[in-house]
Amino acid sequence: MVDIRGAQIEFGNVGDDPTNMLIDTDLGQGYYLRVEELLRVLLYDRKGKKIIEAGENCLADMPFHITRPEDITVEKIILIDVNRQKIVEDEVEIIYGNPPSIPLDYMLYQNYPNPFNNMTKIRYSLPFDVDNQMLNVVLKIFDILGNEIATLVNEEKPAGEYEIEFNGTALTSGVYFYQLKAGEFIQSKKMVLLK
Repeated sequence: MVDIRGAQIEFGNVGDDPTNMLIDTDLGQGYYLRVEELLRVLLYDRKGKKIIEAGENCLADMPFHITRPEDITVEKIILIDVNRQKIVEDEVEIIYGNPPSIPLDYMLYQNYPNPFNNMTKIRYSLPFDVDNQMLNVVLKIFDILGNEIATLVNEEKPAGEYEIEFNGTALTSGVYFYQLKAGEFIQSKKMVLLK
């Protein structure tokens, strides 16, 4: 067994290109590109300082949606040691993790607790998109007159379940609304602040 400085892995039968996939690797950098029918993944540290020590280790975590994991093939794997030499005859195992359940629909849940005294939690769900696109998500708080009080979220997010805490300490008692916009989806709910 030897230490690893870099790797190139080519997968077959991946299907659609993964978009916005963040590769988690102890080597520092993870990149991917489509080469003909293959998905090529490159793992390395540009400065050449990070390595994965010999032994049983996870080379990379590559979270992307796979419809049929059993169809995925590893067409080629090249491992490079600390002397920049190709490593041969090393065993590689692919492990498919159990992904978190992805919501099937958009959902804005009732805040909890409601009524609330200063602090409340707001949950929402974003479904998996066929194109695997990140969605621009905006979550805002409004007063009863429709004046914007706060923006809790204004960023791109992938599919999943989210929860954010709202601090209403600076507000007076009354009725407020929170609104979620994600792609074409817009929904509002009412919440009551009691002090």
